[in-house]
Amino acid sequence: MTDILSIINQTFPEQYTYLRLGTVKLDGKKVYVTFLVPEDVFDYQLTSEDIANIQEAVEKAVGRGFKPICHFEKIIMTPENIRSVLAEYMAKNFPLIAANVDFSRLIIDFNDGLKLTFTLQDNLYDYLKKS
Repeated sequence: MTDILSIINQTFPEQYTYLRLGTVKLDGKKVYVTFLVPEDVFDYQLTSEDIANIQEAVEKAVGRGFKPICHFEKIIMTPENIRSVLAEYMAKNFPLIAANVDFSRLIIDFNDGLKLTFTLQDNLYDYLKKS
C-alpha cells in the first residue's frame, strides 16, 4: 500500500493540499479511509467531483484487491479544539515542555491568521533559549 496523500498530490498537484489523513482501517477486502477537511472547504468548496477524484486516487494507492471507502470529516477550528490538539501533540512530541505549560491559560487569536500566546515558567524559558 502506498502513501495515500502522496498519490493524491501526485495525481492532482496543488489541488487537494488541504486534506489531512485521519484514520485508515483495513477490514478484510475493504479499506476505510477518513480524511479531515477544513471547515470552510468542507462547507463551500468540496464538490462531488472532488470526492470522486480523491476516491480514484485512494483506489490507486491501496492497490487491486481492496475496496476503499472514503469518509470526510470537518475540522472545526475552535479555541477548545486547538488547545486540545496542541496539548496532545506537545505531550507526545515534547513531554518536558508540555508538562510545564498550562494549556488552559493559552490565548488563541483568529483575527489575523492563528496567533497563540502562552506563559512559560522561567526555568522552562531558560531551557528553551539554550536549546
